Amino acid sequence: MAGTMNKNYFLYTVTFLMGAIHCSHEMCLDIHDITVCVGNKFIKGIPEKVDGNMTKICFMHGENSEIPKNAFILLTRMEALYLNLTNIFTIAEGALNRLDNLTTLGFYGNRISRVEKSIFRPVPNLVTLDLSGNDINKISNIKFGALLNLENLLLVHNFIRTIEKKNFESLWKLKSLDLSLNYIQSIDDDTFSNLISLETLNLNYNKIASVEDRAFDGLKRLRSLKLRGNYLQCVPTQKFSSSVGLVIDLQDNKADCKEIQSELDIKNNVTIICG
Repeated sequence: MAGTMNKNYFLYTVTFLMGAIHCSHEMCLDIHDITVCVGNKFIKGIPEKVDGNMTKICFMHGENSEIPKNAFILLTRMEALYLNLTNIFTIAEGALNRLDNLTTLGFYGNRISRVEKSIFRPVPNLVTLDLSGNDINKISNIKFGALLNLENLLLVHNFIRTIEKKNFESLWKLKSLDLSLNYIQSIDDDTFSNLISLETLNLNYNKIASVEDRAFDGLKRLRSLKLRGNYLQCVPTQKFSSSVGLVIDLQDNKADCKEIQSELDIKNNVTIICG
């Protein structure tokens, strides 16, 4: 979780820096251990000024409706690639070719609504994927089948209204799932049961009014469940007695705090935050 927080901190820091300084188009500069390039287009691949030996790079504020095939084939050492606020609608098949060492991939603040399974095949070692701030309305439109090593998935601030068990069939190693700031209204039984390694589940600030009693079945490693800022009037009779050290955040809901504590089947090893 600390790694995810550091990546988020980096993202917002870079965004702030880029807004604070008036960079010219197609400019690159080094910020700590990462190269940040502003205003680039990938029609003919990466800009010549980008050092092919870089391992971390962030492209921002370019007008790229599509990332073309073989866009990054000269960046074979790349471990972290961020394509933030670049107006991406589509990712061509083969766009991520030759990025065998990539472990972190970010597409924050674009217009992506669909990603086919073939897109992720060249990056089987990916650990962190950030698709926050895009136009995704169905998780099923993002094909995760090739990402068998994924541990952190961020889908913050999209247009997701429903989630289904089949959405996460291949993500057995996933440890952190962030679905905050979406439009999810309910959670059905066994929705997350495929996520056997999940430790953190963030559902803050959705529109969740109902949660089925077995919605969180199978999450034996869960340590943090965030449901703050939803419309819950009652809570599931979910059994959390085996979840040692679990913290459940239920602040800013409609349900009464005492009711929440009495309804949940918990023991002293579970902490409820409500108010």
